[in-house]
Amino acid sequence: MANPIKALLNWGSVLKKGGKLFLAVPDKHFTFDVEREKTSIQHLLSDYHSPSEERDYEHFKDFALKVSCRTFKVRPESESEALARELWEMRYSIHYHVWDYDSFLTFIESLERLPEWNLHTIDTVPTQGNEFILVLERE
Repeated sequence: MANPIKALLNWGSVLKKGGKLFLAVPDKHFTFDVEREKTSIQHLLSDYHSPSEERDYEHFKDFALKVSCRTFKVRPESESEALARELWEMRYSIHYHVWDYDSFLTFIESLERLPEWNLHTIDTVPTQGNEFILVLERE
């Protein structure tokens, strides 16, 4: 998702008090995102406060340049731009943002400063396989 803060706020807004939100988040260390940099909290806040197609497209460029999996192989920068454009135009589903367990927990903690934030963490499970789990509850 291009705007995870907006998504989390929307999901929290439709939960009843005490309702639970279960998140399974890919861990960069165990997925095809291993070569990508973790997304900073500042970047996530910028995506929320000032959504930008240009910034969204940068995720596709990063993905095209650094992701290697069965479908895509790491390629030189000269070839990655064409792939990024092709994936962007088809609205291919990528991991826009990249986390590991600790950086995602820090991200969630940072959201507690937002006045509209109405969730709190009730459980976490560190990385199991290629993802980690968080359970949030509506206050």
